Amino acid sequence: MANMGLCRKSGQGLKEWKRTAARLEALLSGGEGVAAGDSQALVAGLETEVPVFVRLLEGLIEYVRGVPVEMARFTRDDETLRQVAEDMAREERRLEALVQALRELGA
Repeated sequence: MANMGLCRKSGQGLKEWKRTAARLEALLSGGEGVAAGDSQALVAGLETEVPVFVRLLEGLIEYVRGVPVEMARFTRDDETLRQVAEDMAREERRLEALVQALRELGA
């Protein structure tokens, strides 16, 4: 059920997110068809890929924002709900920082 919600809100399921994360990591580390030191190829890859990553990450941020509300449907334990809210707020900040960094790279 959680994977369906993830897919619906972020545009990708868990398996796709794993592939997307690997693709982003490869691009940022100079992999995925970019020879070491080939900054022009890296810039071209970033210009192509950054808008896609940003769009997907913005969907993931929306999913993360909704997790505490969804969790409240399944538990009434205040401590659990507090911890989930804190964890998701932290993840939201991390994702927003990643989106900002990607925008700066792709600018």
